[in-house]
Amino acid sequence: MAGYRELAHPVQQQMLKIIAESAGMEAKNIYTGIDGCGVPVFFLSLFKMAWAYSRLAQPANGKWGQLVEHVEILRKAILANPYNIGGEGNFDTELMTVTNRSIIAKGGAEAIFCLAALQVWE
Repeated sequence: MAGYRELAHPVQQQMLKIIAESAGMEAKNIYTGIDGCGVPVFFLSLFKMAWAYSRLAQPANGKWGQLVEHVEILRKAILANPYNIGGEGNFDTELMTVTNRSIIAKGGAEAIFCLAALQVWE
C-alpha cells in the first residue's frame, strides 16, 4: 500500500498496462498526470476512450484473448454496483440504473463522459 499514489508503484504500473491494453496502445505512448485526489491519471484520445469502452461493453467481441473472463467480471461488477461508479444523483449512476443496466457509463474530469451500449440495436 505504501506509495501507491506514485506512478512507479506496481499498482499504478499494472493499471497503466491494462489501460494501454484496453485502448490498443503501448503504455509508453500514454501520457500521465495527477488528478485532484493526488493519484496518476492516464490520458487517452476520445477515439481510444471510445474504443476501450466498446471493448468493455462487449468483452466477447473485444478481442481480449485470455483476459476476456477478467473483463467480463469487471463489467458485471460495474453493472451490479452502479452507485460505486458515481454515486446517487450522478448522471453515470442514474443512466445505468434507469436503462436497467443496458448502458455502461462513467463521467470524469474536464467534462468527459464515456458510455457504451451493452447490446447492438439494428
